[in-house]
Amino acid sequence: MLDSGSVLLSYSVGPQQTALFVVQPGGAEPGLSVFTLPIDENQLAAKVQQIRMLIEKGGPSKRGALDVSARALYDVLVKPAEAALGSAERLVIVPDGPLHTLQIAALLRTPGQYLIEWKPLHVVLSATLYAEPRKMPAPSPDPTLDLLAFGAPAAFEGRQATTSEERGLALGPLPFSRDEVRGIAALFPGHAQVSLTLGRCSCSLPVRPAAPRFCVRPAFRFR
Repeated sequence: MLDSGSVLLSYSVGPQQTALFVVQPGGAEPGLSVFTLPIDENQLAAKVQQIRMLIEKGGPSKRGALDVSARALYDVLVKPAEAALGSAERLVIVPDGPLHTLQIAALLRTPGQYLIEWKPLHVVLSATLYAEPRKMPAPSPDPTLDLLAFGAPAAFEGRQATTSEERGLALGPLPFSRDEVRGIAALFPGHAQVSLTLGRCSCSLPVRPAAPRFCVRPAFRFR
């Protein structure tokens, strides 16, 4: 499932403590390590909310408080496994519970070095979803299409709130994403073959037998 050089960190957040499962690629030892982290779901939710608030509303005057919070949460969530991550070329993160709303790349490993600056990160919903596409044969390049871009998704317009939305995980559209997609398309020369899909239909990504040279997929933000 894992490429050579990739290490998977999967979190399981519980009412009393959090478990971290570290999975090494095939042939690496130890293949699986388990760490018990001394933080429960309520404590973690409060710390995540604090970091999000400092990022969204803090401004330069709150930078010191943000660094302290980001460093403290790194020490809880990642540092216990740091020895197993030193030789990794990239980290695959599987969050759980409150961690789904955390900008985990913004955790501070050392003064002046964020986690994303130490290792490239892939954040995935589950190890299964990460592994399944990798079992499929790679599509052959489509020489007739240079860019396939999706933007400004509106998947949740007019829908009733789901359980996750009621818990504060509502997914909202990204402001200006329509302009961003068009801006990317404008970078291609006039003779390039470009296909843009914007709005509600951009949420259902077609399965193509062949791949364009570049593909831009839609994204959402947590409200």
